[in-house]
Amino acid sequence: MLNQNLLLSKKDKIKLVRERDGFSCAICQKDFKVNSDVTLDHWIPRAAGGSEDISNLRLAHKKCNAWKSDRIPNEDGSIPPRPPRANYQDRRRRKREILESLCTDCYDGRLLLEGELCPYCGTPAGPEDWPHWAKRRANLCKHTPPEWCWACSIGIVDRKPVLLVLLEGE
Repeated sequence: MLNQNLLLSKKDKIKLVRERDGFSCAICQKDFKVNSDVTLDHWIPRAAGGSEDISNLRLAHKKCNAWKSDRIPNEDGSIPPRPPRANYQDRRRRKREILESLCTDCYDGRLLLEGELCPYCGTPAGPEDWPHWAKRRANLCKHTPPEWCWACSIGIVDRKPVLLVLLEGE
């Protein structure tokens, strides 16, 4: 069965929701001053299984709708707070901790070829993934251990095994 609400235009949906709820924002409860500021909010977000049905739609200011994002409202209609995001210094500290925890000879197997073991930490080759922020741009990479760029990671540039670099030098 086809949902009749899908056939309605956005303007018609706003009109129906306005008749049902009045012309105020469902999030901040303030009246709208300009029609262009009106958006349709999916009260239960589509990402959480909400529908396009009129019963799931509310009017909201553009800023309020963006602020609510895909959070699911509480039973009382309030919006739960967002989890705190780590500030810049915390993210930088975490990156530094990750890099400092890696083996400096094989970068936890990322500089090893398949089947190799690091002679210092015993780590086998891998893993494939490497944090994007830790990769170097190919034009800045020397393509020798411990450098690491996208060209090194997918094999465009041949890399020597770490063991050979250690035995033969650069």
